[in-house]
Amino acid sequence: MGEPQEDVVSQELESAAGSNSQPWTRGPMNKFINLEARQSTLESSYREAREKYVRKIGRCVYALGLLFNIIQTPYWKEMIEKVGSFRVGLKQPSPYEISTQVLKVEVEDIDKIKATHMTA
Repeated sequence: MGEPQEDVVSQELESAAGSNSQPWTRGPMNKFINLEARQSTLESSYREAREKYVRKIGRCVYALGLLFNIIQTPYWKEMIEKVGSFRVGLKQPSPYEISTQVLKVEVEDIDKIKATHMTA
């Protein structure tokens, strides 16, 4: 009772903050706690997932007999970026869609580019 009120409060704060002089000991619940940094786990899971998808892309390139340089073209890079930024569950286009609708739009775009070059 003889201690000033401020000293009692500061002692309580120190003990609550863990700054007491007792060493930290392992208890029975410590076997359920992982004290390792989680960042390395996130990085390794990202690396593993990326490796899986890169292998799928490589398998597609090999199976279709595409040139390896296709990966360096701006069309390839744009396609990968767009597919990666799309929400989960992107449905692949059908061969019909690619050979009709998409082809028609691409031909129209190329015709416009040709027309601008012819007039220039």
